[in-house]
Amino acid sequence: LTSALEKLKILKEKEETLRAEAGALRQTLNNEKSELEATTSEISRLSAVCELIPQKLKHLTKALKDERNAFEKENQDCNRVEEAVHAKMTEFKNGRAVYETRLGLKFARVQEEKLKIVMTNIQKSNPERIFSFTVYVDSEDMYKVEEFDPHVPDLDALVSELNTSNDFSRFVRSIRQQFCRIANAN
Repeated sequence: LTSALEKLKILKEKEETLRAEAGALRQTLNNEKSELEATTSEISRLSAVCELIPQKLKHLTKALKDERNAFEKENQDCNRVEEAVHAKMTEFKNGRAVYETRLGLKFARVQEEKLKIVMTNIQKSNPERIFSFTVYVDSEDMYKVEEFDPHVPDLDALVSELNTSNDFSRFVRSIRQQFCRIANAN
């Protein structure tokens, strides 16, 4: 009987050990099951993302192509404007050369805000004689004229007309006419 009781005691200890091991295995199984579910969920999420990648790539490729086309168009427009500016500058330089050589008219920037107009070919007996004046716009947006050589009569009336009409080329022509009268009157 003692041997049977001892066997029973050993069997009960084994049963408790096996139950503890079974509980640990159940816990491990539950943990692994949770991990498997999380991994499966992550795989599903990544699969959905992967399915969207070709669409996103197509969209981004189209957007990039559109941006490149827009850039190319802007670049072409810029080149056309640059060419037009270059042509206009050449035209201005050629016009300036005509004004300087044939009309004896030169424009030079003096200081920051002033423009000096120098004229030759005015006096028939001395075509190289220099006639000049300086013009600028003051803080009240009014033309001011200074440094006349020689002085022009009716200057105040001419400047007043310039400020009224804002026709600078007519003003320069009027001054040239006055210079011609002065030079050829002597």
